[in-house]
Amino acid sequence: MLLAILALILAPAPPAPATPAAPAAAELTKLREDFLAGASRNDAAMHDRFWAEDLIYTGSAGRRVGKADILKDVRSAPAPSPVTRIPRSATRASSGPTRRASACRGRNFSTRSARES
Repeated sequence: MLLAILALILAPAPPAPATPAAPAAAELTKLREDFLAGASRNDAAMHDRFWAEDLIYTGSAGRRVGKADILKDVRSAPAPSPVTRIPRSATRASSGPTRRASACRGRNFSTRSARES
């Protein structure tokens, strides 16, 4: 009897069933990506689509706003300025102990200290 109980205790547990992927994961991921792209342009239609009607958002300062407040702020905000991107051809990097990288041609920024030079 003791051996039977010991055998049950020491027996390996059955494998856990595989967790199926969330059926809406792809749709939710696309919605998030679309929202982030739209929010970067102050796209009021995207904000309207993304936020729930009964949203209550509490900011870090403790101010609470709803969807109508967010849409009002987005619609009254000035258009965002375009992002300045540095072309890949204007940057260069090298590997090794100095790990140099430059955002401007002709300039060389090094992480090597003066003692290592």
